[in-house]
Amino acid sequence: MEEISRLLPLLGKGSKPFWICTSRRVKEEARRSGLGKRVEEAGGRMVADTCAVVSPLEKLGFKTVGVDSAKAAHYLPSLCRVEVVFSPPGELLGR
Repeated sequence: MEEISRLLPLLGKGSKPFWICTSRRVKEEARRSGLGKRVEEAGGRMVADTCAVVSPLEKLGFKTVGVDSAKAAHYLPSLCRVEVVFSPPGELLGR
């Protein structure tokens, strides 16, 4: 929740689409607190209990994916056939 709260000031309406992958507990807590709605209003989607590495990013039309996870940065190009930008969240959201 703390990390999501730190990201919110960086988000604006009409931001590029983005996902926040988190646990079910954090997603539910964000929904109850109103943070989830603010993420959605900024163009985001909270995804629970999964990893972007096993998602159908290519089939969903994504060509480039920004991540702050070294694991995701390593596996996404070969498993999902997307270009990867590996940076801290604040830098990714500012692109």
